[in-house]
Amino acid sequence: MGPRLVQLGVIDLTKFEEAVVMTDEQKEILKQGGDIPITINNQNSQFVVDVLWALGLAQKSIVYDEGPLGKEYKNEQGNFASTGGWTLAQGDAVNYLNKFDLIPLTPEQQKRVGEIAKNIYRPCCGNPTWFPDCNHGMAALAAIELLVSKGLSDEEIYKEVLKLNSFWFPDNYLMAATYFARQGTPWDKIDAKEVLGDKYSSGQGAGELYQKVGPLPYGGSAGGSCGA
Repeated sequence: MGPRLVQLGVIDLTKFEEAVVMTDEQKEILKQGGDIPITINNQNSQFVVDVLWALGLAQKSIVYDEGPLGKEYKNEQGNFASTGGWTLAQGDAVNYLNKFDLIPLTPEQQKRVGEIAKNIYRPCCGNPTWFPDCNHGMAALAAIELLVSKGLSDEEIYKEVLKLNSFWFPDNYLMAATYFARQGTPWDKIDAKEVLGDKYSSGQGAGELYQKVGPLPYGGSAGGSCGA
């Protein structure tokens, strides 16, 4: 997938290498592709979010046809952090929005993507992935599309996206884990779909959760950054 994104111009390789510090393995993924498994950790979470961001931007999606970016904000598509903020393309990022079938999806699979996207929020803002107006939203969209194409169940997809959100917003999900633990529910028993909903994972929900939990001895704050 990496070489295809580079070939199409969604990723300008020179710009990307200047902006993101990559390991040799990550360079290989971007330049040569292949089925190299990636273990997401604190050291490579930025690489993962940026590659998924590019993929989510360019992939044709029901989200861009029927969601806010295709309806009420159709004439303002380039004005969001997820589009105008992607400066690592050849030319304007909005020129690549919703343009390519990089992940083959049937109409029924696209419908699943849309339904799942409506239920997944991120603590940096108040919108679901159905309205991917920031980098984390587009990255989550790409993850959903990849997982749907692989045939994972909805439950499995929510669990996988929660893992991504937890790397991108660790403080928020430490707070969430603390909250559920105090309610008697360990983190490995929580309902991932519930946690990813607006009550716990939107910007407002994360802020309210912080008020309930209070300061944590090992850190913890509401919100997150949407920078590349």
